[in-house]
Amino acid sequence: MKNTLLLTLSLALLVGCMSMNVKVKVKETNPRPNISIDSSDTNTSLSLSIDDAIKDSFEVSVSKAQVGLVSSDTKMTVEGWRKSLEAGFQNGFKGFFKIEKSGSDLIINITRADLSYPPTITYSASLVRKTGEVVKSTAGTASPVRSGGMQGSAGEVEMSPMAESAIEVMYEKIARDLFPKAQ
Repeated sequence: MKNTLLLTLSLALLVGCMSMNVKVKVKETNPRPNISIDSSDTNTSLSLSIDDAIKDSFEVSVSKAQVGLVSSDTKMTVEGWRKSLEAGFQNGFKGFFKIEKSGSDLIINITRADLSYPPTITYSASLVRKTGEVVKSTAGTASPVRSGGMQGSAGEVEMSPMAESAIEVMYEKIARDLFPKAQ
């Protein structure tokens, strides 16, 4: 009798977990890329331009195979994406350039910053002079070096730490590719 009751409860719990609607979220973050640029000219100004196609809030499809025990495909809700990209730029480059909103000597133009699940960024960026001349371009994929989402409330997984780490890696790669003396 005890074993039957235990088995019944275990099955009920398993079925409940399999039909659970898991919410996967990424919220605005404050990335701090580890960038080192050997530059003696800190008077050069730099700004960031993010293509209008890159949205601040959006959803990314996540299959049940990617999440685990869920009954159907779900979405990863992303909020504050552009703000997170801007914060990563500010935190990464402010010690090496005079950061401007516009009218700068150089512009990092991000034309692609697609976030997928698990948080990975496919990006494309160019370094452009204020005259419009493209100095150099780069593209790649940035995966986080920190792993694991944090469990939020019941049925919610917070993936912001992984997305933040992917942004840091993206800017570290961009700095190495666009600035020859970057480490």
